[in-house]
Amino acid sequence: ALSSELEPHFFYRELRAIENRLGRVRSYANAPRTIDLDVLYAFPFAYSSSTFSIPHQELFRRSFFVSCALEVIKSVGWPTPISFYQARLRQGATVLIPCETHL
Repeated sequence: ALSSELEPHFFYRELRAIENRLGRVRSYANAPRTIDLDVLYAFPFAYSSSTFSIPHQELFRRSFFVSCALEVIKSVGWPTPISFYQARLRQGATVLIPCETHL
């Protein structure tokens, strides 16, 4: 979890620049990669362009995100969006993975 004063498109460009500096090569869709930085969710915010969307289109299908996001949201005392609880119910407790919250 982090915050930024950058507009979404500029923030996206900064993430891509970091990936490039760390050796990310985009050879084909879903190719193995050294690093992958995504903006998955912004609370309470949505954004869409031809390049990317916030929330990420696959956000609630990623159990690693749902599980860890719930922990982070709880630890900072934010209200939890119902969409997170719904995603957890759809995925089932057996597919959720534990994560460590470092704040």
